Amino acid sequence: MLLLGLVSYLLVVCFPGVLALLTGPEILASGPVYSAFTISGISAFSIVASQFVLAARFPPLLRNFGAPAMLRLHQIMAFVATGFVALHIALLLWAKVSWDLLLSPWVGWPIQLGRIAVLGLLVTVGISLGRKRIPINNADWRFFHGILAWTILLCGFVHSLILGSSFQSPAFAIAWVGYFTVAVLCGLAKRESEKKIPA
Repeated sequence: MLLLGLVSYLLVVCFPGVLALLTGPEILASGPVYSAFTISGISAFSIVASQFVLAARFPPLLRNFGAPAMLRLHQIMAFVATGFVALHIALLLWAKVSWDLLLSPWVGWPIQLGRIAVLGLLVTVGISLGRKRIPINNADWRFFHGILAWTILLCGFVHSLILGSSFQSPAFAIAWVGYFTVAVLCGLAKRESEKKIPA
């Protein structure tokens, strides 16, 4: 059951990238660097969206896979998403041959949103790695983790919506908005479930 769940999860995460390639032949036609740049960004956001599903801890998932396994997957995939983001940025710098997109304050607001999403992801992963050394209790960490997660999701989505070329495909656009919508609903469901837990 655990293996089946892992395979299903990987298929869900990989689906938008595969769909972008199948419905957007211009991606492959633009060369390997642009293709990898596009797919790495899509993959990073797909993982971020899936994190909201894992974090919601729906009872059927908990019964079938267990909380420890879901938490471990949640943690591992945060690092995988960070890796895809790093690749996305590195390929952008390679293609544009300019550090202005990364360092200059005078860039368009969609790029600024991308920067905020990346910064939020780095802070989240950094705090997760240093939890034992950082004097923050679990309640405060959950609160700030929630703010960071929503910031990453919203900024990443708008960034991709404005700058993404794959939205020329209606099928990809529907899938992309669907992933975002599911993530938002799962995030709201988690908030409602937490309100019911006695303080």
